[in-house]
Amino acid sequence: MISRTSRPTPSNSDGLPTRVPVGDPSPTRQKLLETAETLFDAEGFHAVGLDRILRAVGITKQGFYRHFDSKEDLVAHVIHWHDRWWRDNCRQLLTRRAGPDARRQLNEFVELLIEVLEGEVFRGCFFINAVAQFPSKSDPIHRAALEAKDNIEAMIRDMALRAGADDPAVFARELAMVFEGGFAARYLRPPADVVRVLRRMAATLFAQRLPPVAKP
Repeated sequence: MISRTSRPTPSNSDGLPTRVPVGDPSPTRQKLLETAETLFDAEGFHAVGLDRILRAVGITKQGFYRHFDSKEDLVAHVIHWHDRWWRDNCRQLLTRRAGPDARRQLNEFVELLIEVLEGEVFRGCFFINAVAQFPSKSDPIHRAALEAKDNIEAMIRDMALRAGADDPAVFARELAMVFEGGFAARYLRPPADVVRVLRRMAATLFAQRLPPVAKP
């Protein structure tokens, strides 16, 4: 849901890390994934050719094919890797900010997405960008990006279930669509205007789908 350069820049443990670590023992494969993600995020998946990536990494095509079957294979792996990073680090961040309380975690999730939207460098959703650039539903890259979006909805659904939502799946889909619309509007409207609407829509959804907050 979030691109690396559009993440809020962390100054302490309350922000997402600015690099996506690769859990792989091969330094070359790690460098390929890191370099490709940076270039794809900044310039687009189609605009960046394989030769450009290989020059930046300092590897031959023969060396590349020891790790990936093609550029398309590399793109799909980058999406899966980015998806795992987002969900793992997002869960950890929400726990640090909100503790174990699911309702507070949902509140912080909204705040985190708003921080991304308000970032100085905003390139939208990494996964939606992939879907848009690979529109065929049978394309493995399209499927990988759609799976990533489904995984994020599942993460929201889990929090909503623990928070007592009347229909956690519907809550997750509605909150995801609210922010997907907000991310699109960010290209058209001033961020402050978009955030104002997003906060109002999220508050309405919370009031409709979640139990009332107990008064102290």
